[in-house]
Amino acid sequence: MGMALAHWSVDGLRTLAELFHRLVDDFVIHAEVPADLGPTA
Repeated sequence: MGMALAHWSVDGLRTLAELFHRLVDDFVIHAEVPADLGPTA
């Protein structure tokens, strides 16, 4: 995965990280079984 992202800009990586966090948040909100993810950033 590192090779695939090696040429991404800092802004691109930041955007990817933000979208990933939103995806996880949405998944947890809509999960049928509550998830205990521990502390989050």
